Amino acid sequence: MKHIAVLGLGIMGHGIADNFLKHGYEVTVWNRSPEKADDLVVRGAIVAVSVADAVAVADLVFEVTANDESSRELWLGADGIISHANAGQTLITCATLSVEGVDGLAVACAEKGLTFFDMPMTGGRQGALAQGGQPCTHPLGNLRRRAPRNAERAQAAVDRCCDVRQRVRQRPIKIKDDSPAHFCMLASPYSG
Repeated sequence: MKHIAVLGLGIMGHGIADNFLKHGYEVTVWNRSPEKADDLVVRGAIVAVSVADAVAVADLVFEVTANDESSRELWLGADGIISHANAGQTLITCATLSVEGVDGLAVACAEKGLTFFDMPMTGGRQGALAQGGQPCTHPLGNLRRRAPRNAERAQAAVDRCCDVRQRVRQRPIKIKDDSPAHFCMLASPYSG
C-alpha cells in the first residue's frame, strides 16, 4: 500500500487524512499547528516535523492550505515540497488558489520534472467529514473533486498510488484540456 502525506489540516485536509486512515493507508501529516493532528495520531497518522519530512516518505502528497501565500511557501520554500520531491511521487494541490497561483506551481514542478496536479475540491465540512447521509466509500470522502486540466493523467497517477477501485472523480466536470481546474471551480457556483 502506498504512503500518503497531507500538508495542511484545516477542514478539508483533516478530512482527507482521516478518510485515508479509515481506508487503511499509511498517512503522514504536517500542519503549522501540530496539535491539529492529535486525533489523527490516535488513529495511526504520523506527524512530520517538517514539510520535507512528510514529502520524503510519501508516494502521494496532498497540499491543502488556505491561499496562494501559504501554498507558495509550502511548495517553493527552502524546506518545501519541490525541494524535497522526486519524479516518482505524485504531487497534488487541493488548496483554494488563484489560477495564477496554480499555474506558477505547475511551471515550477515542470521545471524539476515533477508530477503535479491541481485538484480543487468543494463540499466543505460535510464533504470532508463524509457526512450528509452519504456513506464514505472513498478515501477522499464525499468531497466533489474537479477534473484537473489533464484529468486522464491525474486519474492514472492517483490510481497508481491508491489501490482503491472507486474513481477519484465522483462527479467530474467536463472542461477543456487547456482550462485550469481552479478556474472551473471558481465558476462552479454560477453553473447550477
